[in-house]
Amino acid sequence: MAVGMLTAIAACAAQAHIISGLTERIQPEFASHIWPGNDEAWARAASRELAKVDNFDKLVLSGEHLSEGAGGAPLRKARFYAEQAVRSSAVQEEGLRNLAYLALLGGEGDKAERIARVAYGVSRRDVGTQILLVVRALSRQDVASTLLHVDEALRTSSGVREPLYTVLAQALSHSEFKSLFRQYIRKDNEWLAEFLLFALENRIQTRIVGEIIAEAGPLPDRAGASIRELAPAYLIAADEVGLARRIASRLPQGSA
Repeated sequence: MAVGMLTAIAACAAQAHIISGLTERIQPEFASHIWPGNDEAWARAASRELAKVDNFDKLVLSGEHLSEGAGGAPLRKARFYAEQAVRSSAVQEEGLRNLAYLALLGGEGDKAERIARVAYGVSRRDVGTQILLVVRALSRQDVASTLLHVDEALRTSSGVREPLYTVLAQALSHSEFKSLFRQYIRKDNEWLAEFLLFALENRIQTRIVGEIIAEAGPLPDRAGASIRELAPAYLIAADEVGLARRIASRLPQGSA
């Protein structure tokens, strides 16, 4: 009788685990309650609640925090779900990332970065964690860390290019950041030219970006060719004719 009862309990537990796994992507809250140890379901439930917070993406990218009491039920639920995810598994990167977001929204930037670095140690392919680390590095005007995490995020997902490029371009308005950024301008990488042209096309810090390009002189072949072809036109359209001429004259003809 006892063996039969244990077998039945084990079978029910196994069935609950299977159901939890099948439903976690569709209804993470439901899945987490069926199988409380399902860390992925708890983490996804937290992500779903954070997505309900007004202007969540903009708040994270700007590094701003919510006023006391703002966020309401979604924020409270997100905190509970994220904590449950990490309790179920201390290396649940999505749960850690969500706890970092919650700290950032609560005005605890240093705490958010500490948690994000734990998540980063678990997985360097979590784009959300990379974005948070970019935001924190920008707040310190730490160009090296900013570009490291921008580069890793872009190599992981092309879908984050626009928000990352926008934040990076806006940071160039700070003289110290602009000065330190110049040393990276001549490095050959996959996204540098695209970033500079994105800023020019969307008229984000147009003059500053144009000055950086003009003062950099010859650029790596991959970046130089596209910048020589497109940057002057964008600058002329923005009434920066002088900068357009400087770029066209200083970049070598062979890079066209």
